Amino acid sequence: MKYLLLVISVLVLFSCSTRETDRDLYDVKGKVLHLTIRHYYAEKDDDGNIVKGEPYYEGEVDQTVTFNEKGFITAGYFYGEADSLDTRMERHYEDGLCIAETRYDSKDNILSEWVWLYDENDNNIEQIQILDDASMFPAWKLYYNDKDQLIARMSYRSPESPAFDSLYWVLDEKGREIEEYSYRFYGYSGKNTFEYKGNNDQPSIAYIYDETDQLTNFLEMEYNKYKHLEKVSNYSPDTTLLASVSFQFEYDEKGNWIKAIMFYNDEPETYEERTIVYY
Repeated sequence: MKYLLLVISVLVLFSCSTRETDRDLYDVKGKVLHLTIRHYYAEKDDDGNIVKGEPYYEGEVDQTVTFNEKGFITAGYFYGEADSLDTRMERHYEDGLCIAETRYDSKDNILSEWVWLYDENDNNIEQIQILDDASMFPAWKLYYNDKDQLIARMSYRSPESPAFDSLYWVLDEKGREIEEYSYRFYGYSGKNTFEYKGNNDQPSIAYIYDETDQLTNFLEMEYNKYKHLEKVSNYSPDTTLLASVSFQFEYDEKGNWIKAIMFYNDEPETYEERTIVYY
């Protein structure tokens, strides 16, 4: 299940070709000022209704993020167990571009400092971490094609280490991802390929291959009228159904979802709540 959910999280939360602002990353639209996300286990009450249970800590952390009017994050607060503040983040902008990011612990001690660099087309090409000795190294490198579409990302753990996490994307003429190649520090680790129906910008099928380019499984995806992922069916190469994940959403008047229940093989698994404050 965790492998299936990992693949789904990539499909839902990250699109190298369509993300334009941080609001896109968090899947909210409109003039959003604050977004708070809480995660719980899903449970059934005595009447059979699905309700939120105990906090769920195995996936994305609970957090509150603040956006500026252009849709970019200016601050983030990340919570640990017992709803305590674990870390917070501040981002600083110049001419509309994020130029620096600082992360703090719950006692306001600096955990990390970052500098962001851009090319002549305002594409973020490097995120450089400032080390304790004031030296710097590029922990993230990003690459774009001649249409300013992100096509590769490389991550580093330290100045001495090779890239430990790299992704390369192949896009079609509509800018949609059709191939994704993954590399780890030991080399090539596999690829995903995507198929689309018509002019839809969300993939309908994802094929998952291992480091030998053998097909391990494939996913069939369905979406609701809001273009949110509604159901994912996970099949083996011989088309045996391995598992299914589905989502039930509740929306606010702006068309942003504020509650999402995830079902695993038709049983409620997690319950996610979002509180949205608008400008």
